[in-house]
Amino acid sequence: MKTNKWQRYVLTLVILAIALLPAQVAAAHTNQGKKWQHDGPRSKMTECAPRADDAHADLTRVNYTKAERKEIAQAFAKFESFETPYAPRKMTKGDSFEKVVASDDGVQFIFDRMTVNISPRDYAYAYEGEAVTLSNGVQAKWYTPDQTPLLSFALKDRFVTISSPDGELSRSQLEKVAVTVAKLR
Repeated sequence: MKTNKWQRYVLTLVILAIALLPAQVAAAHTNQGKKWQHDGPRSKMTECAPRADDAHADLTRVNYTKAERKEIAQAFAKFESFETPYAPRKMTKGDSFEKVVASDDGVQFIFDRMTVNISPRDYAYAYEGEAVTLSNGVQAKWYTPDQTPLLSFALKDRFVTISSPDGELSRSQLEKVAVTVAKLR
């Protein structure tokens, strides 16, 4: 019975984090003076019309500054057996890296148009979803615990979850970014 209570506790924390994440991202962007457009709730990203820019979803390198690299390393250093920093190496053209945030459960990379969470725990297992194979052969899973579709996959000793809280990026674009997550050098 202890395991069942623990699982419910973890699931509750995940749902709270997912529910609060869009508000945190929006607040971060509002503080940056960025304009956000809300198109209304979407139940599934697959129901959205294909985006014209999917075919040209060119990626550009994320050029982390020395100070940002230090912040990233410090964020990962807070976790025992999880100290090696990983980060997305690329983002879609027109996107920009905003900040890195260490939580109780992992490290979040906040971009203008997406969020990348790297955690030692897998929360996707608790949800039904659609299995996909990324271009590098890694098995991933799309699932929607709330309004925002999430892409999750295992990477060595950690789990990566990528989303576009405002829905600006398509599944295809997020999958292309996903394969660039690697050790930060």
